[in-house]
Amino acid sequence: MPIGYTYESYQAAVVTQIPSLVTDSNFQVMLPNSIDYVEVSIQRDLDFLAMHGNIALGNATIGANTQAVPLSVVVLEMLYYGPTDIPVTPASSDYIRTVYAGAANGPPLYFVTEGAAGGSGWMPGVQVLLGPAPDAAYALTGYGTQRQAPMSASNPEPFIWQNLPDLAWAAAMIYWSGYKQAFGAMTDSPQMPMSWSSEYKRLLQSSVVEEARKKFQGQGWQAQAPTPIAGPRT
Repeated sequence: MPIGYTYESYQAAVVTQIPSLVTDSNFQVMLPNSIDYVEVSIQRDLDFLAMHGNIALGNATIGANTQAVPLSVVVLEMLYYGPTDIPVTPASSDYIRTVYAGAANGPPLYFVTEGAAGGSGWMPGVQVLLGPAPDAAYALTGYGTQRQAPMSASNPEPFIWQNLPDLAWAAAMIYWSGYKQAFGAMTDSPQMPMSWSSEYKRLLQSSVVEEARKKFQGQGWQAQAPTPIAGPRT
């Protein structure tokens, strides 16, 4: 396993790379922003197996056909209910609303994930729509992808920084290069952010392959690395 970065070692590496940040009064303000930039960028580019898992959604409300989903959930892939995790089948919103409008309550058979924005504050959110509405307070469990908790003093060694330190560093340098060089100012170094962007893309290619292998989504749906295509002898 690579040594990786901790919250403290990342800060030390950044000021070593860009010494002027030591006296920058905005450094501690920009530091968490840089972490957000790195982590969100990488998590959108890579579907991490390590960030898939069961998600407790709480108990269903009898007669209520919706259930809130935590905002940390990116994708809800499956839904189960009850102590034995009985699967609920994905369906369309139109199907559930048409077939189960006014129907008797019962064990949930179908679900769909939909937006839950509304009200005077228009607070965005996600919920599951159930068909039919539950007839008991079933425990609902989802399976899906969640964002990792950001690296911080209280969470110093999260997955991305420990397992992909090279990719995280390249993404961080894109952010800091933009902060220090303003990306397009001809009097600065506009090529520096572009160089780190190219390096990030290079490192991302192998990271995508690695994640695919973990989920048996590699070449030929196996857990092996891609092999060169054989050609005729010359």
